Amino acid sequence: MIAVSWAARRWGPGIGGLLAGLPLTSGPISIYLWVEQGPKFAATAASSSLLSLTPVAIFSVVYGRLAQRLPMPACAFCGLAVFTLSLFFLQRLDLSFWQIWIIGVLAISLGLICAPNKRPAKFRIHYPRWDLPARVFSATGMVLLITLSASAFGSQWSGLLSPIPVLAWPLCAFVHQQQGSDAARAVLRGILEGAYGVLIFYTIVAGGLGRLSPVFVYVAAILASLIVSIPWLKSKLVRPAE
Repeated sequence: MIAVSWAARRWGPGIGGLLAGLPLTSGPISIYLWVEQGPKFAATAASSSLLSLTPVAIFSVVYGRLAQRLPMPACAFCGLAVFTLSLFFLQRLDLSFWQIWIIGVLAISLGLICAPNKRPAKFRIHYPRWDLPARVFSATGMVLLITLSASAFGSQWSGLLSPIPVLAWPLCAFVHQQQGSDAARAVLRGILEGAYGVLIFYTIVAGGLGRLSPVFVYVAAILASLIVSIPWLKSKLVRPAE
């Protein structure tokens, strides 16, 4: 969260959203599940995590639409509520792995089509001293909730909850409050761009654990997610400000 917040302040909220959308928290959660619960548990959780990418896309679209009309608390509450509801209904469907994968790709792509592709206006912001600690506390609390409750949740729900916008949700809320709706929507678009990397990460983890060395699987998954995200990152860094 510290690194993502710094990047958002240095290069803009779109970069922050892209980094927040990568498996920076869901990746370590998956590794923790493998160490604590075993490869079969972590592989099953990774398969379930793919299903959560569609609710992440829905969250991004809903928050972005509401941000034009409603204040931050209402957008944050509605965004998380629609994420939870869509996750609840999707997990009740009997979908195969590749059906979930295709639905996830379509949801992310449609979300990007709906999201505006412009940079918000830059202006100087005075961040209060409590700002960064509050961001770190909110993100860490959500990670601890998922990891410490893994045994009670089981592999399916541990996986379903792993891609919850742990970094993205508080980052978007703070940016929305401090920089306005256009900046929040730039974060949300970045989240959707980073979601492709998360998709690749969980695909490799779900297919590789139990068949290949776990170290090799996670290294390959992390590298692949970064490679997929490089074009988005380069476009944000080189595109001139509007």
